[in-house]
Amino acid sequence: AFPRVYAVVSFTLSLVVPAEVEFGLPSFGGGSAAAIESAAAKELPALRLALPNANSIKEAGVAGRSFEQWVGKVLNLEKNTLAFKNGAQVKGGTPGSRIYDFFASGVRDSIVEVKSASFDVGQAKEFARIASQQGSGLTYIFLKNPGAAAVRELRKAVASVDPDLEVAVNVVFP
Repeated sequence: AFPRVYAVVSFTLSLVVPAEVEFGLPSFGGGSAAAIESAAAKELPALRLALPNANSIKEAGVAGRSFEQWVGKVLNLEKNTLAFKNGAQVKGGTPGSRIYDFFASGVRDSIVEVKSASFDVGQAKEFARIASQQGSGLTYIFLKNPGAAAVRELRKAVASVDPDLEVAVNVVFP
């Protein structure tokens, strides 16, 4: 009934689960895959329109957080609350500290950072440092395409920290 949403959900799940592993859609309170698709189908169009229709930085921030929550729900990931600075865990609220959005555990562990359409180079380097120390991957999920130049800049920032670190860049709405 909702092929676009199913395709987006399946694609997003493939970011953190290798192709060799079989998986199904996560269950939210006993909901079926069709119920998840239906709920996601209702939310995704609003998310797609929220960012370009934002009239202020505050509204853009709300749109970004809504997309972040949607990704967490669809992938069944818990929000990360650990703060880091210079690769070390620090107390939340420490000036200059960074908090990545999610950590996907499984066959292929990965820090998951969700963005509307842009990213911060300093934040990307910090998350690359953490991922490198943990031996995990780094996955960025963008609501809208940030553009080829921005993706190159992101990959360059990550490579400056660890040239061997795997970074996956994915876009929900190209």
